[in-house]
Amino acid sequence: MSRQLALGGQPVLVAHWAEALEVAGQHARLNRLLLVEPPLDTEPLLALVREAVRRGCALIVVLGQGAEAVHRAVDAAADQASLPGRVVATSWHDPGSDPRAPVDAFSLFSDWVGGSEGVPLLVTEDVGLDAILDAARVHHARMLQGEL
Repeated sequence: MSRQLALGGQPVLVAHWAEALEVAGQHARLNRLLLVEPPLDTEPLLALVREAVRRGCALIVVLGQGAEAVHRAVDAAADQASLPGRVVATSWHDPGSDPRAPVDAFSLFSDWVGGSEGVPLLVTEDVGLDAILDAARVHHARMLQGEL
């Protein structure tokens, strides 16, 4: 069962990997997609990316071990599914090579100024939500201290 959170008034859907494609399909529009610890089984991952892009997703962030390699497949799928003249921004963050990766990924995902306001954001998670929530706390503290 997916959950819905709020991120500065923006609806955020949180779905386990097994249900993420179905959750994406239940919404007419999606703004951003955060792939937390994406599985190496690429077909379900790429199907989710294609569905999100067809629903207007304008930013896809990959967070997890081996994110750079997964990002290449995600980027290609996003390009393939995108309408002519429309660009989907992608980014990758690997905590194995950069301990700030969860904070950087969350900051980009939450502060990015593309897409449409009020359109849901989708976060996939099975094991990575704690890292995202910790990153959200750090990001919020930095905003309060004027560091961002």
